[in-house]
This record gives sequence, structure tokens and C-alpha cells, in this order.
Amino acid sequence: HSCMTIGVQAVLPKPRFVQHGFCDTPSAHLDCCSMLAGVVDLLLVQTANWHQERCRKNFPLCDSGESFPQPMNVADELELARKLASKWQLNVSERNALPTAGLAASMLVQAIREILAESPCYPADWNPDVANYDGVVITSTATGFRTHTRHEIGYQRFSDATVADVDALDDAVRALVSHVFSLDNIDGIPLDWTR
Repeated sequence: HSCMTIGVQAVLPKPRFVQHGFCDTPSAHLDCCSMLAGVVDLLLVQTANWHQERCRKNFPLCDSGESFPQPMNVADELELARKLASKWQLNVSERNALPTAGLAASMLVQAIREILAESPCYPADWNPDVANYDGVVITSTATGFRTHTRHEIGYQRFSDATVADVDALDDAVRALVSHVFSLDNIDGIPLDWTR
């Protein structure tokens, strides 16, 4: 039986029983596996120490390394979603206040829903009937929502709009975000589509 000692040689000196990266006897194999387990334990301890130090550095009130900052409350996250929906950017402190996984996509959808309640389209300053944008404009219909997608086809020239009816605003927002930015983020701000 043989095993590879990948990565161990970078951490520890090459053991006497390892030749060309393989254990050459059953007892050497057991010794090698025991050594690998020790290296894994060492790496886990180093990782835990790094995490504890990072926790202390980023969250000074966290003295034991076991506490974590409280999650952002819904009202604050919705307020940031409203700002992101209106300006497509957040400042550094606002970005840092977001949960690690990113802004809840449901909050962004809610912010866009609020804009659509006051404006005929989203983005509010775009007109789906005027060919002067590269992106997606969302409008409300009696039965759901409609996306108007245009592409830049030359300098200051835009394609005819491709219009699609969608039942859920989530689908329209996904189309807009993936066309203008990427599905996973807006201007580097991660979106969490699981919540």
C-alpha cells in the first residue's frame, strides 16, 4: 500500500521512509499517515490562531475570539439596498457594514419594487422607448413585469429593445443585474440570492 505525501515536504523535512513521494513499506505507510495527521492538526491550530487574531483586529470588543459581530438588522440592510438601487454604489463604510455573504437580493428587489411604485420604470431616469441605453429597463404591467433590453451596437448606437414579460420582479432584477453588472455583484458589492 502506498500514499502520496503531497504538501508535507513543504512543512516538515522529508522523512527517512519516504522515497520518491511514496511510502515503501506497510509500517512506513502507518508512520507517514501519523505524520500527516500531525501536520493537519498543526495547520488547524495555526488557522484557529489566525482567525482569533483577525477577529481581535477587526472587532476590538471581541476579546476571546469566540464572539462575532451582530448581524445587520433588516431596516439598515433595506436602507442600504435602497441606496444601491438608486445610485448603484455604496461607500466604503456602507460596504463594510454589509453581511459577509453580501446584500440580500430580496432587499434589492424590495427597493426596486418601491421605486416602481413611484415611477413608471426602473431605473427611474431611463426611458424604455428611447434607444439611448445599454442595459435593461424594468416596467410594471397588469400581470407582472416587463424587461426592455438593449445592447450598444456601435458608438452611441443601440439595438432595438428586446421585450420580455416576466411574472416575478426577482426575474426582472436578475436580468438587469446580470446584464449591467454580473449576477453575483453590483459594482463589487456581493449579492446573496439565497436570502
